[in-house]
Amino acid sequence: MRWALRGAPFFLLLSLSALPAAAGSFTLSLPGDSKVTIDSPSRLAFKVTNTDAPEGLSRIALRFPSGYRVTNGSAPPGWTADLSTGAEITFRTSDEAKCTGAIAPGSALVFGVEAVAPPSRSVTPDSLVSAQGEQSCRGVALDPPATLPSWDRLGIGVALAVGPSILGLGGEATVTMTVTNLSTVELADISALLGSTGTGGVARLVGPTPASLALAPGASGRMTWTGRASLGLAPRVVEGILNVLRQVHHEGVGVFLVEQNVQASLALADRGYVLENGRITGAGSGRDLLQDSHVRQAYLGPLALGR
Repeated sequence: MRWALRGAPFFLLLSLSALPAAAGSFTLSLPGDSKVTIDSPSRLAFKVTNTDAPEGLSRIALRFPSGYRVTNGSAPPGWTADLSTGAEITFRTSDEAKCTGAIAPGSALVFGVEAVAPPSRSVTPDSLVSAQGEQSCRGVALDPPATLPSWDRLGIGVALAVGPSILGLGGEATVTMTVTNLSTVELADISALLGSTGTGGVARLVGPTPASLALAPGASGRMTWTGRASLGLAPRVVEGILNVLRQVHHEGVGVFLVEQNVQASLALADRGYVLENGRITGAGSGRDLLQDSHVRQAYLGPLALGR
């Protein structure tokens, strides 16, 4: 007996779980003139736009750079603000389970954040460290913005001068620092903001005078330190003064140094000039001038040529 199965239908039944749609994304922006001061809370108005996220954007977390302190947040109607940490703030809808009041696709809302910036010695551009968005009713995280908005941190400007231009052996030199308040609030203690420059940390430099300085917005003031010229001083004192100049230079302040201690000065300088009888007779990097035979013989002594 033969059995023949012809044309018998064959069925394959697959069960696939439904997958959520793509999470979508959002954008953040700030007005072009946004600024934050270093001594008082400043308000930043972040505009959040739901570019294509389905079912609405219902939670936003903004993280500021290290040193910033978020003091308050103003949420639109139907939203709340949560200051979770010193540098982070989270906005969420009042009813996250239903995404009530969420930002619909193509729509935008403005969220206000008040923050205090850390000390700054210039106008410094800053931006958010991160921004996270979520559709809390679906438990879906959105793609982060491709770019994060930036603002200006208004601080203080510093200019340094050392005098007099001609100084005898062991003579007293004066370091004058002119400070300008670039912020929009009064700065009550400039000395505290200048603490990391290292200028006040060298015990053999006397100062500053005045010990405390307050500046109104846009105002300038001077602080001075006094010390002895390097020649004839103990090596530790010389190194202390040069460390001050090195640290100030690292803070972004240009230093013009007129000094007879050629070895120490050229080792410190990015570029040097040799002045003889009122005329420039040589120029180059500090390292190149230290190796120049004329400089070594004239200023370091004949024995230096053999080193």
